[in-house]
Amino acid sequence: MRIPDRIKIGCNEFTVEWRDELDAAGNIGLSSVSLNKIYMARRTKDSVGGVVVEMPEPVLVDTFLHEVLHSLSCLYGLKLKERQIEGLAGGLMQVIRDNALDFR
Repeated sequence: MRIPDRIKIGCNEFTVEWRDELDAAGNIGLSSVSLNKIYMARRTKDSVGGVVVEMPEPVLVDTFLHEVLHSLSCLYGLKLKERQIEGLAGGLMQVIRDNALDFR
């Protein structure tokens, strides 16, 4: 699955910005509804030795969907909790991958 450079969420067009790393906390993705941006990290530091590791494609795609769901929750006032976002993102990715779904 290819992560687009731009994505429309609700009536807002979000830009996807790639960074080498996002922050010291090890986040792979962050979304900002006020800036209409989704930030994605190509790599992060592991939690054990601080070694920088490349993010595999399945992790990046799951993270991207996770950030899209955060944006939807905010824009539509859904007030989804982090655990709900995690479950929805993981579950949707499993269905999409296991069924080779292509929405083009």
